[in-house]
Amino acid sequence: MKRLYLILFLGLILRVVWLDKFPAGFTADEAGQGYDAYSILKTGRDSWGQFLPLFPRGFGDFKPPLYMYTAIPTIAIFGLNEFAVRLPTAIIGTLSILILYLLAKELFPEKIALISAFLLTISPWHMQLSRNAWEGGLGILLFPLGLYLFLKKRYNWAFLTWGVNLYSYHSWRIFTILFIVALVIRQKFFKPVLLIFALALLPIVINYKSVLKRASDVGIFSAANTLSYLSNRKSPPTLFDNKYIFYADQFFTNYLSYFSPGFYFTGHRPDFSHLNFPGTPLHYPVEIIFIAIGAILLIRHKQFSYLLIWLLLAPIPAALTESSNSQRAITIFPLTVLLSAYGLAALSRYYKVLIPVILVSFILLVQTYLIKLPKNPIYSQRVNYKEVFTKAIAINSKYDTIHFSRVFSVPHIFVAFYSKWDPLDYQKHTQDWIRYVKADKLYVDQLESWNLGKYEFHDFHWERESKLQNALLISSFGDFPSSQHILFDLGDTRFAEINPK
Repeated sequence: MKRLYLILFLGLILRVVWLDKFPAGFTADEAGQGYDAYSILKTGRDSWGQFLPLFPRGFGDFKPPLYMYTAIPTIAIFGLNEFAVRLPTAIIGTLSILILYLLAKELFPEKIALISAFLLTISPWHMQLSRNAWEGGLGILLFPLGLYLFLKKRYNWAFLTWGVNLYSYHSWRIFTILFIVALVIRQKFFKPVLLIFALALLPIVINYKSVLKRASDVGIFSAANTLSYLSNRKSPPTLFDNKYIFYADQFFTNYLSYFSPGFYFTGHRPDFSHLNFPGTPLHYPVEIIFIAIGAILLIRHKQFSYLLIWLLLAPIPAALTESSNSQRAITIFPLTVLLSAYGLAALSRYYKVLIPVILVSFILLVQTYLIKLPKNPIYSQRVNYKEVFTKAIAINSKYDTIHFSRVFSVPHIFVAFYSKWDPLDYQKHTQDWIRYVKADKLYVDQLESWNLGKYEFHDFHWERESKLQNALLISSFGDFPSSQHILFDLGDTRFAEINPK
């Protein structure tokens, strides 16, 4: 147990130290999760005025609520800041190491369980997941926990855990439902305990329109994707050339991409999300050997059928979206760690060579994380947003209005987060923003304009903006004429006073 405690301690240190500073920047999703949690803490309602919602509206994407609720205690203790919002994911990430150890110990000898825990602790993929306030990491804790309880024949607790997992992340929701269906077909029983899972599923079925909102934007069946297909057609549809064949082809192409070694072992992936470190693989390249050996050996394992079901179903949620994406493929991740550990254990005679290779790879990852990434950040990390918005908030009393251009993604949430905006007042503003639904928009920031107090958000048109009185304009340098005096220059962001008093 001493080695397990050391692994868990290392996991906690790697996930908590400098949590507010690394990864550099703070995304709109993180700020949104944090502010909704803050709003519920203060008023019992989210930013849209919904009482303890199961389907919080967010920016219009209706994220699953579980992460939001886990952030409430940490915000209550530490206040509304980056550390408090990210701390739940660091704790969840550390607990995931323990749960994967328990699951691996149920499946394999303890030696493999310890290797699983260690590989998860230093995993590039998991380091990304457990230092961002991102809801998908919850499933890495909950699904393996449910499977562990299931294998221990604690069926009530297993299905309850999987029921809770429905509210963690979209991909885990789809995968968990498919996995339960496969279990029912395989086992041909569980009727009483299925009631627990069915009750957890019921609100999702009732609110299916909200649940499917995000899919309508990024799914292969989305209007944009269908329009792209139709616009490229040069002849009428036929039996073997129509939109349904197009959907099927896109699905299977996506599905197979998640079995490509290049997706896991190189830093060249098509998704540029805030969980994708530039040039960083999801697994260390040396692990390709371990995973391949582990997969071959697993065929003879007594629990092979459960793990095969996991392997075959895991890519489906991600394959239903338009392109390969490491976030949406998170459902396969704990399994690849188990396979890697299983394969590494079989190569024990080569430990003197393999362990140093893994440790050097880990050191290079830390170097990328602490040094290279802050210098070459991903745009979605919004690295300079804190400086921009705290500066605007600090000098807001000097101006009648403050205008942000569409250069900024959902800027209202950063104003609310960094100013700790009164949630009751914020909820009043969202009653106006709901007009985005009537305007047939997917998200709030697709409105032509909206405001939060004196802060206004819209496209910039210099002829109009130049006539404002005592206003502060904040945008990129390209939105200002060369003759305009710039008050502050923060990277690629400019502050300009218009007709000040």
